[in-house]
Amino acid sequence: MNKAINLPTPADKIVADFVEKISSIDPKFVDGIYLTGSIPMNDFYFNKSDIDFIVLCKTLPDKKIFAQLQHIHNTIAKRFSKPDLSGSYLTSDSIFTNQLDDIKVLSFHEGSMRYGTLEMAPVSLSELKSNAITIIGQVAETLQIDIKQDYLNRFLYNNINS
Repeated sequence: MNKAINLPTPADKIVADFVEKISSIDPKFVDGIYLTGSIPMNDFYFNKSDIDFIVLCKTLPDKKIFAQLQHIHNTIAKRFSKPDLSGSYLTSDSIFTNQLDDIKVLSFHEGSMRYGTLEMAPVSLSELKSNAITIIGQVAETLQIDIKQDYLNRFLYNNINS
């Protein structure tokens, strides 16, 4: 984990534990780990906020890695009752697509892990590019993500009005 990052307590301990455990799965599994949401926006509240993350992987986790990730999340949740980890595992290649509705992910939210698509993909990827804290991997601002502002605005407008 990048030592220069100053995270709020106890998020710092949870993120360190998460990074250590996920890195032990397979050194070639993870390309990058990023924090999004309230922490990079300096709006983190211990009893209200989640620790939002995006993990870029070489491949979408298979059943074996799914089980390992579920175990990691369960172990961390037993050790730290709050705040919760909440986020998505997606392939590094998937951020280069123009088909944002079709980005496959393994998501973890409120203790549940499931395969699906990246909900709110334009927002999530824009946030990854512009606001994320890079824990390990390529610096978030340098990722080849290109979400046009007018596309993002249309998406947000349609989402708010649906």
